[in-house]
Amino acid sequence: MNTTLTSAELAVISEIETTSSLLRLVTRLTGLRFAAIAKVTDSSWTACAVYDELNFGLDAGHELKLENTFCNELRLNRQPIVINEVATDPEYAQHFIPAKFGFQSYFSLPIIFPTGDFFGTLCGLDPLPRKLDDEQLLETLKVFCTLIANTLYAHQQLTELQGQIALLSEPTEV
Repeated sequence: MNTTLTSAELAVISEIETTSSLLRLVTRLTGLRFAAIAKVTDSSWTACAVYDELNFGLDAGHELKLENTFCNELRLNRQPIVINEVATDPEYAQHFIPAKFGFQSYFSLPIIFPTGDFFGTLCGLDPLPRKLDDEQLLETLKVFCTLIANTLYAHQQLTELQGQIALLSEPTEV
């Protein structure tokens, strides 16, 4: 599996017309003012698409040190991370990441290809507390993750097939 965000992947995500609409919808459903799709590997976190009403300072292509994110934990265990309010959360109240980035509410869910390969995360945050642990909301966000994964995977398969066709179409020397 490719471990870095390729320019082709970034282009695909940026070109998917629904990506910005989907991220905007995520912010409307959650009440958060920042949402992103990120590719997460064992060594990096890279923003693929961003919807930012906070002027948070992350754009598509921006990289963060993996240790400055919760996403490595999510990559390893594939379990959603949901924080309604950092200040009252027993697990995250003293964690350095929310303090470093100044958020109180946060979620991150895995984006997993149909093959089972981990691509990255759909995440969102806000400096204000928000109720994010609603079961229906989380199910909706999981559906978004599946849509993102299936779209990216289908494009990846199409690109590989086009490459194979191009090879077969090349004239052969006799």
